[in-house]
Amino acid sequence: MRSQQQWTAKWIWVSGAKDLNDVYAEARKVFEVGPSIKRAKLRISANQAYKLYLNGEELGRGPAPSDLAWMSFDTYEVADRLSRGSNVLAIVANNFGTGEIVTNQLQGPGGLICQLDLYDSEAAHEEPLQTIASGTEWKCRRSPRWKANASRLHLWGGYREIFDVAREDGWERIDYDDSGWPDAEVVAGAEEPGSPWPRLLPREIPFLRRTLVRPASVVSSEPFLGGLAFAEAALTDSPENALTMDASKPGELTAGYLRLRC
Repeated sequence: MRSQQQWTAKWIWVSGAKDLNDVYAEARKVFEVGPSIKRAKLRISANQAYKLYLNGEELGRGPAPSDLAWMSFDTYEVADRLSRGSNVLAIVANNFGTGEIVTNQLQGPGGLICQLDLYDSEAAHEEPLQTIASGTEWKCRRSPRWKANASRLHLWGGYREIFDVAREDGWERIDYDDSGWPDAEVVAGAEEPGSPWPRLLPREIPFLRRTLVRPASVVSSEPFLGGLAFAEAALTDSPENALTMDASKPGELTAGYLRLRC
């Protein structure tokens, strides 16, 4: 019997992009779940950051900061999030790359690893009935939502994050068609000696707590490559009042700056 902690998943990334800087990778895997599943444990890590979705809902972000030789992974119990029949795991991960940085903390090639073990028993030491493990059968693309070749902020940190909301396409949902996506590239085995990540260790610190703080008023707004048509839309969740901008230069990136009071 193999240990529940044994990894069968592989480190994967966008094909041909593991040595590129500032890559946002999106990976997907559709899988089936039968009626007998009682427990489901998911383990995940990435170099350097991930956001995890299951059936279109965000589950968490990570991993904890760690040295590449002692890579931290996160564990989620997800049985109550699974549906009988088709399900989808979706992960977006960002890699800073190997560019020079003063602190030398965000180095190494791009990679993410994910393994979901499904059990038909609540017993702690049973073998999984089914395992969904990252590998070449996963789909993986370079995200079209983040602008490529963005400039560096400074030598102490990463790159500017320029996100195009208009490129959202529902890639994390179960009904999304990923048949046109390329297959993922395996860049290393789990805990493979000589790889960039030769060890995987459970998270040793709590997850960061995230609290949504809503702005109370708009202090000022400043257009940039366009005009802010309705700055107060930032104060509401209503889709009818989404933040809109009038582009003065069609075809160029439209953006603006808001100062908000919370």
